[in-house]
Amino acid sequence: MLKHYDEIDKKFGRARLSSWNSIKNAEIRIHPDFIGISRCYREIFKALEHNLTNVNHAQHLHVWQLKKSSTYYLMYDFHYYFQHQRLPNKNLKIKIRTLPTTTEDLNALQEFSSRKFINTLSSHRYKIERIHPDPSQNNGQHVPLKIT
Repeated sequence: MLKHYDEIDKKFGRARLSSWNSIKNAEIRIHPDFIGISRCYREIFKALEHNLTNVNHAQHLHVWQLKKSSTYYLMYDFHYYFQHQRLPNKNLKIKIRTLPTTTEDLNALQEFSSRKFINTLSSHRYKIERIHPDPSQNNGQHVPLKIT
């Protein structure tokens, strides 16, 4: 069971570090198996009670890449990506790992993503009336990465 980033390093190897500028024009997508949790993140992100300028900016964004592909996939910490879209952090570093292909590894990452989501929920205040549950339902449709 993956609980911390260092456990991700142990299981999948250390990430390659890059700058945001080196991948900002690449395609960044949500992995299809993580669409549901990303929608939950998006809904709570819209319901944040405080101003984003007071929220700690992520120093690293974790992405996963298919071998020999220019597409990067988000699988957890979606709120950092959404935050970066609204308030770009010019010093943001990207941690890039090779996308796992086994069901077991993807399941472990889904569980990790769920744990991170629960931690995110418990660490911020939200205006509950802003959360709309319908968009968080995974109906297999494409999820745009832009926050509206």
